Amino acid sequence: MNIDPMDARFMTEAEIAKELGVTTAEFKAALPELTEGGFPEPDPRFFNRRYWPRVKMFLDFRYGLADDEIARVNRSLRGKKDSMGQAW
Repeated sequence: MNIDPMDARFMTEAEIAKELGVTTAEFKAALPELTEGGFPEPDPRFFNRRYWPRVKMFLDFRYGLADDEIARVNRSLRGKKDSMGQAW
């Protein structure tokens, strides 16, 4: 599988916000709820940045765009539940 080098990177909160089309402040305000639902944590090895492909996968699943295989892998890797009690 070939991964576009622009997709395989760690991003700051400001970069993620820009990618999502919201302000950094709006993104930070949403983070507590997203984190509770299993949003990818920042990685201290990469200066507390988040791995963009994982962020995108989380959001794709949250909004019904991920297929069943991705959802199954996510559930097995994370074991987390969202605010409605659903494992994602």
